[in-house]
Amino acid sequence: MKRSFESLKELTKITEEEEKYWNEDFNVSVMRNQNFVLSMLYVFSKLHEQFKCTICNKNLWLEIQPKEKLFIHPILLVLMCQDCCEFYGDGDFALDEDGTDKYCRWCGDGGRLIMCSTCIYAFCDNCIRKNFGVSTLEKIIADDNWECYFCDLRPLWYLRSVCRMAKDLNAKTEEKRKDSVVRKQIMDASDSVDRGEAANKINETIEIESTDDEGL
Repeated sequence: MKRSFESLKELTKITEEEEKYWNEDFNVSVMRNQNFVLSMLYVFSKLHEQFKCTICNKNLWLEIQPKEKLFIHPILLVLMCQDCCEFYGDGDFALDEDGTDKYCRWCGDGGRLIMCSTCIYAFCDNCIRKNFGVSTLEKIIADDNWECYFCDLRPLWYLRSVCRMAKDLNAKTEEKRKDSVVRKQIMDASDSVDRGEAANKINETIEIESTDDEGL
């Protein structure tokens, strides 16, 4: 009998092995650089084409902007667009009569499903082909012992790392926006003739920013 899991979210948590890949094999050193411009240039030159929905291929580069929300697969932790995320929902799908998946665990749609050899879950050929190519799909179809992306997360590490990079960059961009807004407001306040009034404006600005942060 094929196995099932009580919590898929627990199953797909980042492991120490994946964290090592993120730190050593996936180049994040530039993102840690304090120079915001260098970070942006690096990501644009190397990864901007990878910032796309892993389901419909919509480019998400423009979502890496202040106040823009990134949508992340609730279980696989890869990038999604808003439409695909809303269609997918929380991933609590009904099973087929034989107790196995009848919807793809990546996109939430039907289609031609490829069943895992060891658990009850399945992924559609369309999602596998879009993210890993035709040759990988053909190998999986021919492999009677294929283990899905819940049983073996390693094929997803790169896509999950791209998602983490996008998330970090989005946060860094928003932080930069807030810094520039506060800086401008402080400079405007400093132009005031009344130094007491200027101090009050600065304090008000800091309080507003703090309140905004708490609401995030």
